[in-house]
Amino acid sequence: MSNKYEQPLDYDGQGHKSDPDAGDPAGKRVSSGLIRAGIFGIILFLAIVGFSSVINKWLFLTDGAQPLPQTVMENSPRLAGESSYKKLELSWADTRKTLEQEFKTKRNLLTVVSKTETDITTEKQGVVRFENAVSLAEAAVSTAQKDLADIKAKVAELEQNTPEDAFEQAQLAALAATQDATAVQKSFERAKAEKKRTEITVDQLRRAAKAADAASSASRLVVSAAQAAEQAVSDNRDVMLGADDAAMSNLENNFFKGAASQADSVEKSARAAGKAVLVAEARLQSLNKKERELQERFAVANKEEIVAKEVLASVDKQITAHLEKLSLAQKQRDTAQARLKAVERKAEDQQAALEKQSQLVASLQATLMSAKTQVKNSEKSLEKVQKNFQATEKELKKLHHAKSAKNAVVIAGLNAKLNDQLRQTLSGATPDHPIFDRLVFSSTKLFEPGSAVLGKGGKDILVEIVPVLEQVAAELPGESDWVLRVDGHTDAQPLSGNGRFRDNWELSQARALSVVRFLVAATSLQPSQLSANGYGEFQPLTDGSSEDDLAKNRRIELTLASR
Repeated sequence: MSNKYEQPLDYDGQGHKSDPDAGDPAGKRVSSGLIRAGIFGIILFLAIVGFSSVINKWLFLTDGAQPLPQTVMENSPRLAGESSYKKLELSWADTRKTLEQEFKTKRNLLTVVSKTETDITTEKQGVVRFENAVSLAEAAVSTAQKDLADIKAKVAELEQNTPEDAFEQAQLAALAATQDATAVQKSFERAKAEKKRTEITVDQLRRAAKAADAASSASRLVVSAAQAAEQAVSDNRDVMLGADDAAMSNLENNFFKGAASQADSVEKSARAAGKAVLVAEARLQSLNKKERELQERFAVANKEEIVAKEVLASVDKQITAHLEKLSLAQKQRDTAQARLKAVERKAEDQQAALEKQSQLVASLQATLMSAKTQVKNSEKSLEKVQKNFQATEKELKKLHHAKSAKNAVVIAGLNAKLNDQLRQTLSGATPDHPIFDRLVFSSTKLFEPGSAVLGKGGKDILVEIVPVLEQVAAELPGESDWVLRVDGHTDAQPLSGNGRFRDNWELSQARALSVVRFLVAATSLQPSQLSANGYGEFQPLTDGSSEDDLAKNRRIELTLASR
């Protein structure tokens, strides 16, 4: 917007045009409007005062007042002597606290119920898990018992079918075979010794037979010689007739007969030696045959001994393998027994855990039933308190509306009185843009352009209204709920954005706050009795864009209002 008056920028650099002076002709142009507004304000004030008296009679005369609920009065005996509205308000507050406590109790109980139901669901899942675990444990116990029974049967079978008798028989057979082989071997050795002796005898006999043969041959030669000699003697007997008869007789008796006898003896010896040789050779043949038989028997005995020893070794291996199987089966039996005990203990533990879990679920269910019972009782109590609260609240609303109406009338009357007294007090500093229900100050008289710091002139104006504010505040009823509103407004011209305030909204709020802080410091009013409000350019008195219109919109408004 162009600055048709070409006024300089303010010192704060906000780009806001300076407010016009208090003596601007615009104030004169609205004087007739002020007069009409003043007359209208007086008429409205009289009407409000009359209406207030009617409201007072309606509210506080016993003929028109409605009695308080009996339950409220019974529940609040300490309220005797106080006003009906105050009693009802305190009773409502007590009932509300009770209601809130009942709601809190119900919420807590519902929380307990919800948590207990959740816990029950969780614990039931635990029960299902433990039941499954118990079932698995029982199945494991059954399986372990069956396995143990099978292993025990196997152990019994192995113990019963141990080949000890076969081993003993094999040992006896091997021993007998060994003994037979030993006996045969001894017989064979004896036969060999006897054969050897027989061979020696045969050899000796053969030599003797040869000697006998030789002697027989010699004897035969001697006999032949004797015979030849005898023949010669016989042939030469005639020759030898003259020999000595004794010598001849001796020769015939001793030589010829001895030679023949010796030859016969030698021949007999030779024949005996031959027979002995034949007997010895027969014996030797018999011994050879017996040796062969014994060799065959020894070979058979050796084979039987080897077979018996092989059988014994096989049975021994069978026994070793059988004992290993038996030992393994016994170990399996011990392992199965230990496993059975372990699974039985586990099953017992799972069963105990299941019982404990079931007891916990039962306890939680009892807690849940108790909590639900308490919830029902709480709901009944809550319903009773709610009915009492609703009755009290309904009655309180009636009284509150009446009190609010009365308070509004009283505040409106005092506000009109305040405005009238302030206008009389300010006299020379009469607001430029008065409105009948509030006191309006031009921002130009209180602040420098673009600033929220009260100037000296602004403080002087506010100092003048302090006594009036104190007086009116003292006249306000103690039970009235009021506040002195300080509203800041600006025109629609934007700020530059380079200064302290970003926009007119912040500027209007800061100006209202400066006035509030001044009044808190200069009067006995409490901070809770004042409010600072900034509206910026959003509640203009006029929509015009002329300098006069803009000046009307830059303002601080004071209004005594009910909360």
